Amino acid sequence: MSMMGRTRASVEVRSAPNGAIEDALGPDVGVEILEDQCDWLKIRPQGVSGAIEGFAPRLSIALPPISVPVFPPITLPDGEVRSVPRSLKAQTLVDWVMNPTSQPPWIPANLWEQLGDSGQSTVRDGILTALGARQMEWDDWQREVCNNQRQGEATLDEWLTILEGGRNMWSLRAERIYKQPSQNVSGGYIGWMGDKDILLWTGQIRTSPAEAKYKTWYEVRLYKFRKELRGWYKADLLTDYIFPGLENDPDNGDNADKIFDLSIPMVRHPADQAIEDAKTAKRNAWQYLELHPVTGKKMIHHNLCGEFCVATLLGMDILPLLSEWMKRYIRAKNILTVDTGTGLPDLLSMLAIAGKTGETFQYSSSISQISPFMLRQTLRNGQKAIIGLGITSKGKVSPAGKIRHWVVLEDVEPVGTGGWVRLYNPFFNQEEVYSYRDFLGSMGNFGIGMWVDHSTP
Repeated sequence: MSMMGRTRASVEVRSAPNGAIEDALGPDVGVEILEDQCDWLKIRPQGVSGAIEGFAPRLSIALPPISVPVFPPITLPDGEVRSVPRSLKAQTLVDWVMNPTSQPPWIPANLWEQLGDSGQSTVRDGILTALGARQMEWDDWQREVCNNQRQGEATLDEWLTILEGGRNMWSLRAERIYKQPSQNVSGGYIGWMGDKDILLWTGQIRTSPAEAKYKTWYEVRLYKFRKELRGWYKADLLTDYIFPGLENDPDNGDNADKIFDLSIPMVRHPADQAIEDAKTAKRNAWQYLELHPVTGKKMIHHNLCGEFCVATLLGMDILPLLSEWMKRYIRAKNILTVDTGTGLPDLLSMLAIAGKTGETFQYSSSISQISPFMLRQTLRNGQKAIIGLGITSKGKVSPAGKIRHWVVLEDVEPVGTGGWVRLYNPFFNQEEVYSYRDFLGSMGNFGIGMWVDHSTP
């Protein structure tokens, strides 16, 4: 099987190395590598109607990552674990090498004891031998770390990234690549990184304490506009690029059905008879409920998305929740009898019925960014998020959606320059999957939401 790659930025496709321009491709386009001619690759674009094969500079194509196994793994009956984690502070390893007969402080005591004398000796010797085999590269990197006064913060991940030839990354928003690791020094910027461009982090890091906000900078490379840009980028804006495969590429909408198993709900959906009545009546949305049993007023309520979101996080049905809410919250009667929507204070008042609280947040595309990795980590630590976004009149989440709507964010799978999200959508009282970019676009330039603890006690 031939190797696959992705275009780093907009690139011209030529008839031959340095030949005539035949076509142009945008950033993050999948390509098949047909030939490798050193500085040039012959490529065949994938999933782009009318695109033709041809040659592109090697520097313009991101290739799948290559892992360099430096330290031997620890073999256990149930699998293998790293003997030295990538996240380890380099100084911790340096200190241990000075007394290698001791237990490596990063290996848990129970695991170390499980290895026994023979296994412990094997691990110690393996680490020292691996480091000795890379002594020249290690010494060079340590000198750089010392020269830049980063002894206390540098991690092995940086060194391993250098050995691996760099790491593909993408930016949470468009931003400039600077000549120096600061935006407040002479020299200015040398080009722009788009939010779908794929740059290469070399593994080098610098800190700029004088910077007001962005103090950590990554050295990056990006081939764009017929030249290579090599400079420094704000580390806080960067996140890992996960190479898409045929089964998970967000550019292929058909993959939405392959990412998450929706047959197993992540939350309990409200199951009131009133919801079944909405289905039987063939209303435009299952969240359009008759609330007469709660309010005493005959009317269909069309703005219950917030109430549905809270109910599903509390594991309750809608009508019992609303009945209790009416007793406790002064605004509830007006919201439910006038057919109006809810804001964050209203959602918080409903959560309080079950003794839960929420931590509000605001997303801004230019000020406060969120990444799929950040969201996934928080979600998998037991949180769920109620988030306001735009939907169409058919209830679909879309950047073009004009109707503001509350949903529950359940899970995120990072892929490429985005990925996939799993949502509970009250519109049809079901869980749905969307591309991360459609999800982010539907939030708009300024999105609001609330984190709610959903972990099992």
